[in-house]
Amino acid sequence: MPPKIPTIMYQHLDGTQFVMVMVMFHSDSEVRKLMPIPPGIDIKNAPYHRLDISHSFPVCSIDGHIVTTAATTVKLSPSVFVDSEVYKFTEETQSKIGTISDFLSGRNNTSIIKEGLKKEIWHSLIETQSLTDYWRNSKNKVIERFFGSPSGVFRMYPGVALSNTFDHIQYTWYKKSVARFQDIVFTSGKISEFTTKDVMILSRALSENM
Repeated sequence: MPPKIPTIMYQHLDGTQFVMVMVMFHSDSEVRKLMPIPPGIDIKNAPYHRLDISHSFPVCSIDGHIVTTAATTVKLSPSVFVDSEVYKFTEETQSKIGTISDFLSGRNNTSIIKEGLKKEIWHSLIETQSLTDYWRNSKNKVIERFFGSPSGVFRMYPGVALSNTFDHIQYTWYKKSVARFQDIVFTSGKISEFTTKDVMILSRALSENM
């Protein structure tokens, strides 16, 4: 049987002496692109990230962060809120967390989220809700898994509580992925506030609109 011929991709990691190399054999497969949303589907697996205040599954503390391996968590960029500055620098109450959680599950239509972004946010949540089981079943392979949308949705596993000022759109890995659509981008740095040390990050834009 002839040897399999792989596709080899490599890239120098900015600011380091390292080169990241990825080898993909033709027998390997990629996860298919997310399909359009069926009408009337409910939003599941979208718990708000404030595990330090409200959660319905087991959590633990790692390096001062409240973390769960039982679920993904969702953080919204400050820019999706009608008053982003108030959101960033005002302590969230149990009531406000409940309001945002209900919005993420599709149970209410809150006025604190910009009207023009609501459908895009729900669309991103529905498209990515199946990632929870997929990521949980491969949790021993990589440190963190994440999805960030231009509409401001950041889904992460393990689920972790982040600060209100966190905005994935401002991170280097996101900007590079958007600029190089369809390429697998290698970045050294932090995925989020949960990562205490620089790590090697692989990211890829799923569409030109990311």
